[in-house]
Amino acid sequence: MSTPKDVLLIAPTWSPKIRHKIPGTTIDSWINDWTQWVANISTLNLVPVFFLHPNMEEAFAESNITPSIPVIRGNQVQEFLARAAVVVTDRSSIVNEGHFIGVPGVLVAPESDPLSFKLRDKYLDSGFILVDDFAELPSAVKHAVADDVTRFRQPADLPPEPSCEKLVSLILETRFE
Repeated sequence: MSTPKDVLLIAPTWSPKIRHKIPGTTIDSWINDWTQWVANISTLNLVPVFFLHPNMEEAFAESNITPSIPVIRGNQVQEFLARAAVVVTDRSSIVNEGHFIGVPGVLVAPESDPLSFKLRDKYLDSGFILVDDFAELPSAVKHAVADDVTRFRQPADLPPEPSCEKLVSLILETRFE
């Protein structure tokens, strides 16, 4: 029996490469930006889960924010990625691990961001859905889930991070046991 695909895994990175480009952005506003659009996809019957990327741990601990959706950390991501119907991120490597087990990825990758622009073709060639801003996320996620996006190609330029090889094998064991 396969694991149900009932999770919307939200995995922003809070990358220093991104956050310094957004004046006035705090951890609170960043998390709010990443979670407020979820209400627009309630008809999909997915359980939204916020993966707290290691880049966010310190700032999150110092904030007063209580996200409106469950927050997971570290190794908890294995179970939720195995159950994910889609992964939404800015550039977390979790999207690559999901890709290898057949989970569609939606990336917030604004053309105006030089790093996102540099990676856009690689992500598109690998079958990911790219959006320029949060307003486009509900539509992109609905498309990924409704169309059961399976355009996955072996992403020669996007291998799983070496630190995630064990994660991929554990997810595969969990997902297909």
